[in-house]
Amino acid sequence: MPLNLKKGDWKSTQKQEVIEKKFKLAIDDIKRMYTHANLREKCLLLILAQSGFSETDISGLKVEQIQGLYDMAVNEHYVIEKPRDKSNHVQATCLSYEFLHDLRDLLMERGNPTNGYIFTSQTKEKGIANIDVRRINESMKALFAKTFGEEKGAEFETRSLRSFYNSALLRAKIQPQEVKDLLMGHSRGGARDNYNYDDETIREAYISAFEYLSINGIQSREDLAKIKADMNAMIGKQQVQIEQQKDSMEELNSKIGKQEKEMADQRQILDLIYGSIQEFKTEKTESEKRQDEAMKEMPDSLERQKTNAENLKKIIEAYEKQAKN
Repeated sequence: MPLNLKKGDWKSTQKQEVIEKKFKLAIDDIKRMYTHANLREKCLLLILAQSGFSETDISGLKVEQIQGLYDMAVNEHYVIEKPRDKSNHVQATCLSYEFLHDLRDLLMERGNPTNGYIFTSQTKEKGIANIDVRRINESMKALFAKTFGEEKGAEFETRSLRSFYNSALLRAKIQPQEVKDLLMGHSRGGARDNYNYDDETIREAYISAFEYLSINGIQSREDLAKIKADMNAMIGKQQVQIEQQKDSMEELNSKIGKQEKEMADQRQILDLIYGSIQEFKTEKTESEKRQDEAMKEMPDSLERQKTNAENLKKIIEAYEKQAKN
């Protein structure tokens, strides 16, 4: 006999669990974050997204743990293993050549150290102490917010970068499961934890997964390196040209200085000549004035001389007349 039930008469007594959708990152999200990052942030982003290491794992990572860092090939992934801080299970993974490329640039700014922490504190014991885990989280969260906005930034968790790495391993179909567990730092289960593995096994598995992890690719890296080398060569050439122009300018300034001195000397001579001319003009004017005055006085002088001559003649005539008498 069928049950005559209405809607709502029969409620399930089973506990209903709500599955929250976890925050996920895609390769394009990582690429966008990378374009907004400074060099230090790029290194943090790449090692977190491409190695599976947690913030705690990379906080204590040291330069000397990467042997031959400054000499290895530009397209070489570096196999590294360390016990995970959280579980103490050994994680064997790779530091990608993309990360190592940026890391070398970062360390170049510190003089290419061969030991010490890779990521150092920028506050306490600046440049010596290791970076704080909280600071790594803050840096990545700020980078995500800068890339996608403050609202989305509130949803971001740094561990989503490790999840991105795990997704790449799944997409690459890493087999056997034991190798994937090693790459993630999970327990291999039972007695398998006691068996060793070789670097080539880890490297081959990582290379197959790197297709889903790569940000720029080796060609882009080589192109960037070439561009950088060309830019450095151009800058060097421009610096030589600037120095040559600087020498030419100094030589020109020296010539101008000499010409200015010569012009000053010539100006002084001209001033003396001009002064002499003016003095000559003044003397000439005064001489002409005296001549004019003399010319004006000349008729009167001649008249006086004539009168004096006539008077003298009369005196002589008078004297001669008297002498005759």
